Amino acid sequence: MNYHTKHGAIDLDENGEILQRWTPEIRPQFITGENKFKIIQEDKMYSVIYQHLQEHLPLSDRLIVVGYSFQDDHINQVVMSSLESIKQIVHINPNIRFPYFHPNILEINPIKEEIRF
Repeated sequence: MNYHTKHGAIDLDENGEILQRWTPEIRPQFITGENKFKIIQEDKMYSVIYQHLQEHLPLSDRLIVVGYSFQDDHINQVVMSSLESIKQIVHINPNIRFPYFHPNILEINPIKEEIRF
């Protein structure tokens, strides 16, 4: 695909209704503010990424968390529901401890120690 094809594309559903437009105006979109989960639900790309997180995190052997503040309920819910199946947690953050119980967790403060696992 070339630039014009990619940025002029329209994603249609089976009835021909527009699901999402791509335009030549490239504007970064950030998931921020009070309505993060709504942004995810209303954007096709973000909703697919979130769905993949829900499906694949419980199948993971190791969860590596770097610098996450645990302030997002929609992410926390996926993490909490996946803990039983994850064998090891590696949490790298100088300011906060991993807030959930897990029998095999490695807490790393990168300011005070080298990251090795």
